[in-house]
Amino acid sequence: MHRRAFIPWSDRLETRTLLSGGVAPGVVRRPAQVAPLVRSEPLSSLETRLQRIERLPAFLDAIAPGRPLPAEAIRTIQQDLILLIGRLNPAPRAGLQAFNEALRGMISSASVSEAQLLQLEHLFGSNLTAAGAHPTLVASLAGAVRTLAQADVNVPNPGAVVANDYGLVLQLALGMGKPLPGPVPPRLTRASNTGRLNDNITTVTQPTFEGSYAASGSTMQLINREGTAVFGEGLIGADGRYRITVNRALEPGRYQFRVRAVTPDGLVSLPSRPLTVHIVTGRGPAR
Repeated sequence: MHRRAFIPWSDRLETRTLLSGGVAPGVVRRPAQVAPLVRSEPLSSLETRLQRIERLPAFLDAIAPGRPLPAEAIRTIQQDLILLIGRLNPAPRAGLQAFNEALRGMISSASVSEAQLLQLEHLFGSNLTAAGAHPTLVASLAGAVRTLAQADVNVPNPGAVVANDYGLVLQLALGMGKPLPGPVPPRLTRASNTGRLNDNITTVTQPTFEGSYAASGSTMQLINREGTAVFGEGLIGADGRYRITVNRALEPGRYQFRVRAVTPDGLVSLPSRPLTVHIVTGRGPAR
């Protein structure tokens, strides 16, 4: 099967592919070969992102099976990726394009020069900095990836291996750095929805909401539309479901709520779309 030597790079980790598998140990790769690809799953939770980071050595091994991976550098990359989870903005398109072009220039290189490594290191770091990573963290991660790249200069097809290493790690970093996605808006429980079923009309002044989100062990907060006030919170169970009861009695009227997840280590998801609830008096039970 014909395989290309370069994996087209994208900062949209949740919609692109990741490395998997590889060729048999001892097979020399030609510049037109690379590990086969599989589609990645959505990075919908902290657990999923941590699993991606844990699997980093397997992804790197798939680029050049059997090569020695510098253990300390890999640990540093994994630790730094964890620190980036949910804390970055998208990198500017121009910076990503410049990085991508530099990777393409490395693919067919029979050797890797110091100038090429310096260029990749600079573009790697500048994209992370532009995305909002702290300079100390950028320096640590860039240094670890450089150590990995320096260990690759003696493997077959070093240009392709180094390019794939840099592309994979930056791809992971920007993917890990995206905020946790916003939950789907919850709904009133049947007991709280005292108008017609699912019309979000209730006579209950402290209604209860229910929903689900793929981040078990995190806390779901019920907030106002602006995100400036918390009206209650509930723990997300092992099955991903949660319930939140409003923590104070509300006057009759229309309210717009959102929910957001807060992980045990303090990461906050994007908020859900607004949910409008109408508190009234004198309505009958849900039908």
